[in-house]
Amino acid sequence: MSTVWQLGLVGHPLGHSLSPLIHHYLLQACGAQGHYTLWPSPVFEDWRNAMEALPPTQQPHGANVTIPHKLTAAQACQQLSPMAQRLGAVNTLRRLPTGGWWGHNTDVGGFWQSLEAPARQAASQHPVLVLGAGGSCRAVLAALLWEAATPPPSITLAVRDVAKAAPLHQELSTWCQSLPQPPQAHCVPLAALDETVLSTVGLVVNTTPVGMWPHAEACPLTPAQLAALPPHAVVVDLIYKPAQTALLAQAAARGLATQNGLGMLIHQAIEAFACWLQLSPSATQRTTWASALQLQLGQQLALAMQQPNAPNR
Repeated sequence: MSTVWQLGLVGHPLGHSLSPLIHHYLLQACGAQGHYTLWPSPVFEDWRNAMEALPPTQQPHGANVTIPHKLTAAQACQQLSPMAQRLGAVNTLRRLPTGGWWGHNTDVGGFWQSLEAPARQAASQHPVLVLGAGGSCRAVLAALLWEAATPPPSITLAVRDVAKAAPLHQELSTWCQSLPQPPQAHCVPLAALDETVLSTVGLVVNTTPVGMWPHAEACPLTPAQLAALPPHAVVVDLIYKPAQTALLAQAAARGLATQNGLGMLIHQAIEAFACWLQLSPSATQRTTWASALQLQLGQQLALAMQQPNAPNR
């Protein structure tokens, strides 16, 4: 008898998540049967206890984890992947045959897989500027250091509050020093970013929510800061609603290459799905799935622009 996969997403709040659409497509693409459920839960332990109380045939085989539970979920795992151990955070759980959970973080690989060739090349040859200091920022930093064949020569965090970002800056510095050719690690106030830093940057990654719908007019960089970026710079915004944020629109108007965060959402989901079903999809399969999902989700997001709640993970 074939497995009926019980999968889902735990977090709070969940809003209109795109994850069911993504994983139902992947189940169908693989010819697998299953269900993907949303589990809105303010307390991770409440969700875990509720799942363990279910009959064995109804317990989930795997789960995505989103805010605010990524750190708590990691602590609750019996086993962790090397990447999850490094970050101390998981976004993917797989139930172990003996009970309990194995945890992994697919945000790191998802970000790197989503980067198009110009962005990867820029990151390996020029300094990188990362805006923000939240959880997604840590995944981006990890990807730049450990997924890239050649890490960037330097990484600068640009944040609103340098003091609050000091622990992340220290962590970044420690990560950099662990590499054979350590990149330089800097942290500067976002408002103080000037031509000295910006004129050398090859890749800009916005990990802040500034510019997310319904505040799509907001931009994390000023016109003067954007004007200081060199012609070879690539600008990536992890936001995917709207598809073109004010940051991306202004960068594109200057002739810079840009991309949004929808690809990261899709690729982290594909990696999580492969973990659950213990698949090893080929590069061709991943590309086919990602292309189909880009089209489907793009259409879904265009319709959702008229709704009061923005879709999230």
